[in-house]
Amino acid sequence: MSVHAGGRSFVVLGDQKRQIAECDSDCQFWAWPGTYHVQVGQTEHESETSVRLRVRYRGSYELSVGDQEVRDGGLVLGVVGSVVAVVGTVMLFAGLLSEECTVADGTTGVSDNCGTPPAVYYGLGTLAVGAAMTTAGFALFGTNQTGFRFKSDPVLVPIKASIGPVPMPHGGLGLGATLSF
Repeated sequence: MSVHAGGRSFVVLGDQKRQIAECDSDCQFWAWPGTYHVQVGQTEHESETSVRLRVRYRGSYELSVGDQEVRDGGLVLGVVGSVVAVVGTVMLFAGLLSEECTVADGTTGVSDNCGTPPAVYYGLGTLAVGAAMTTAGFALFGTNQTGFRFKSDPVLVPIKASIGPVPMPHGGLGLGATLSF
């Protein structure tokens, strides 16, 4: 597998924080499919960080550095949008549950010809704005993460198995098997 970190040095750690590889900029090493922790060194413009490398296929993985300010702004926008959507929902239900309207003689009471209360429209508008803010915020948050991305087609290695005669240490023949992947 080949790993590119954009000119940064990094250390790949496996289970129990055991070091698998230490590289300057780019390197190649062998690793089982799975999840590894990578400690990426700092540069002039970026601080030291720890990211996850999820190996699924043999191939090339490249470090993609997200914009932390945009990520934080997206998180704030998503949370505020969720609150606005809840407020819009409350306004909508409050408007739907209000049954008072003006009767023809100018008094208030219950009538069969009530119009839709304005709170329903305000609630729908607030709910729509909150939903849009939440969607945009969490989209910004999710697309600006720092991590490794798979950059090449997976290399499929065929599994081979063979059985045949093998020489024994003290003479004679035995049956042996070979499995390669």
